Amino acid sequence: MTRKQLAEVLRLHGLWLSAAEGGVRADLSGANLRGVIGNMREIRSMHIDTWPVAWIMSPEGVATVQIGCQRHTLAEWAEFSDKKIISMHSRALDWWRANRDFVLSTVERYPAVPYGSATHTQERRDE
Repeated sequence: MTRKQLAEVLRLHGLWLSAAEGGVRADLSGANLRGVIGNMREIRSMHIDTWPVAWIMSPEGVATVQIGCQRHTLAEWAEFSDKKIISMHSRALDWWRANRDFVLSTVERYPAVPYGSATHTQERRDE
């Protein structure tokens, strides 16, 4: 998904949240989040040294985190071995060792709003 396509998905999602004609519930499950700044609701992001980090939450409550070009669930990131991290990039292990706990705790402490959630829809309508 390109940035332009993502912008359109989010525009249509905004219409859906406000119950406007033409709105479509967003499905970000396949979105490439590399370099995304995010809106700090459905898409959260930060940049740590070498790589950008972005995360989303599915309606089912599964957090997906993209670090650089690697996109995995939060649970997968938490369980990756050193060997798996090294296979991602030659400098990844040093970065991961320095930032792992911070990344995992930040995503857990500041979860993204689940895209398309009923609660989120009501919150947006009440604003």
